Amino acid sequence: MNIIAKNKLHCGACVQKFSSIEKLSAHLQDCPEASCLLPLIHTVSFGGDKIGHPLAHFIYCFAKAVKKNLIKKYAYSVADEINILKRASLHTELCETLEFDYKKFRPFESKFIIETLDRKQAHKYLCREIFVYVHTLT
Repeated sequence: MNIIAKNKLHCGACVQKFSSIEKLSAHLQDCPEASCLLPLIHTVSFGGDKIGHPLAHFIYCFAKAVKKNLIKKYAYSVADEINILKRASLHTELCETLEFDYKKFRPFESKFIIETLDRKQAHKYLCREIFVYVHTLT
C-alpha cells in the first residue's frame, strides 16, 4: 500500500510530480538537478558541511531557480541558440536567483565545448557547472 499521497510525490530537486515511488526512483537516476544537488544535501545531512549556513542557503536558492524553471530555460536557450539578449537576460536572472556573480559564472564560455549541445546535454552540463561553481565558493 502506498501511504504517500500521489499528488505529494515529487522529485525534491526538479519538483516533477510522480504517481508512484517506482517512477520517482527511475527519474532520479537521470535527473540533472538531482545529480547536482544530492551531493550537497548529503554533505549537509551527514555532518560534513564545514561552511554551514551558506550551503543551506544555496540549496534554498537552487530550489527557487528550479521553481522558476530558470535552469532549464537557460540551458535550452543556449542549445536552441535563441537571441543573445534573451540568453543574457536568462543568465542574469539565473545568477541573481542563485546569488552567483554573473561575471564569474560563465558556464557556456568554456574551451571544452567544441560543438553545439542539444537540450539534454546543455541541461546536464549546466547542472554540473552549477555544482562545480558552488564548490569553488566553499
